[in-house]
Amino acid sequence: MTNDVPFKDAHLRFDNAIHDLIGMRWTVVHRCDGTNHRPDCQCAGTTKAWQPSLYTQIREELEGLSGPAGKGKAESRPPLWVDGADWLTIVDRAVERWTPNTEGGTVARLDELSRHGFGPDDTSWLEKATKSVVSWVAAGNTLLEGEEVRRFDVVAPCPQCGVQTVRRKDSGGDWVRQTALQLTIHGCTCQACGTWWDHEHLNFLAEVIGCERKELA
Repeated sequence: MTNDVPFKDAHLRFDNAIHDLIGMRWTVVHRCDGTNHRPDCQCAGTTKAWQPSLYTQIREELEGLSGPAGKGKAESRPPLWVDGADWLTIVDRAVERWTPNTEGGTVARLDELSRHGFGPDDTSWLEKATKSVVSWVAAGNTLLEGEEVRRFDVVAPCPQCGVQTVRRKDSGGDWVRQTALQLTIHGCTCQACGTWWDHEHLNFLAEVIGCERKELA
């Protein structure tokens, strides 16, 4: 009898990753008038509210449609948000490759893909696709948080593709050279091949590239 546990686990992780990318999200709205809100202070407290999916939020920010509450800081973006446009291009093109016979935009395609009748033979594909979606979610969160996320250059070749530096456009549209491995509180991403190491696998990455890991503040 075929052991379908690996397939079920891979399918579940894939569905969860898709939800993290295109699913509606809860956000905490602070309604305190004071500058130092705390749970026991005399104020309106906090409430929870729905906000758009990560994918929709970035697309709306790029189009200049999002407001200031719960949707990042679109007013602080440059006229052409190059990083956001690059992110959308990477996601849209990959999803189109995955769903060549499906009509509609990226959200509709991913929603259809989440309901596709995968089987145990698709386990390997699901695992690879999940890594891609997880990396998009981490990169998207970093884009929205902007300068609030500390980014570190990892001066070492990517263990997956061997590339150490890349040339890319910054948010202002200028070509700059930076290390391929970029580290944030969410994990490490190779800007050359797109390989992603989440927070739980940073120790493994540090051992592979021969550097000492220090906890991020």
